[in-house]
Amino acid sequence: MLVLLLGQSRLRDLNLVGGSALIEGLRASGYPTNRIDYLLNTHAGRNHVVIDGKRRARRYQLTPAGTAKAEQIARRLIDMSPEPQQS
Repeated sequence: MLVLLLGQSRLRDLNLVGGSALIEGLRASGYPTNRIDYLLNTHAGRNHVVIDGKRRARRYQLTPAGTAKAEQIARRLIDMSPEPQQS
């Protein structure tokens, strides 16, 4: 989830991201889900995410600590991925 928020911030220049965009990203990544609020509330409790708004108007944003954690996770994912094969 943190990496998805990082991608939204860096690639789409969106700092505040709605829940529907995050759900779409999870589904595109192969993680079908309908509810993300519980997971994001956990990240908010760890000071990784700030939640803005109420109910369906909620938007989510990484904190500086959340950004650092997301970058750390992204680096590990990159290190785990296989090297591209040359033709």
